[in-house]
Amino acid sequence: MNQIVVYLLIAAIPLVAAALLWVLAKAANYLSLKKGQSVWMAALYALDQMVADVVRELNQTVVADLKEKNADGKLTPDEAQQIKNKAIDLILSRLKVDSIQVLSAIFGSIVELIGSKIEATVWDTKKPVPFSPAGLSNLAGTGSFK
Repeated sequence: MNQIVVYLLIAAIPLVAAALLWVLAKAANYLSLKKGQSVWMAALYALDQMVADVVRELNQTVVADLKEKNADGKLTPDEAQQIKNKAIDLILSRLKVDSIQVLSAIFGSIVELIGSKIEATVWDTKKPVPFSPAGLSNLAGTGSFK
């Protein structure tokens, strides 16, 4: 009886070891994918924040002055392109090299990605604030809205 148990253990140990190695390989693969995903997600988040900050910064310092100087209060297409190029340069100078490399590997041209994000951010800043009934109740309490 003891010999049968020993033979079964001898046969089972390599199978258990193989199964354990397979599970460990799958776990390592999963962790590697998660780490890679978190790296590019962090780089993309940093880029989004930087684009938003630079767009606000240039809107405060450059855009307002240029709009004031123009008779119609709008930017010319050439001025808009110059501001966009300045924004791209500022963002590239502020982004870390490893973030640029990660984003380029995933999205291709980093300049096109930044340009697209700038356009989207400018569009979002121009959208009117949606109607909010809560805002009306705040006005009603001040006496400004009756």
